[in-house]
Amino acid sequence: MAEDKPVKSLEDNSEIVTYGLFEPFFYPGNADRERRINKLQNDIRMYIIELAEKQEKLDSLLETLKKILDHIADDLKFFELKEE
Repeated sequence: MAEDKPVKSLEDNSEIVTYGLFEPFFYPGNADRERRINKLQNDIRMYIIELAEKQEKLDSLLETLKKILDHIADDLKFFELKEE
């Protein structure tokens, strides 16, 4: 495992200690890693957008289902009253 090294944080210039597995993400100027991080961020954004679109479709389907069930309930009430 790589030796622990303090690395400057880009946000507040404080020192942070990284541990082996996470070390490469904190090296400033590593363009390849920055591109991969940006791609992951974009992929996550697109996934969130897709989820929001699917949620809208599900909400629409739920409203339609509620209307159908309301009509069925009204029909059942009508037939119950008719039988009496």
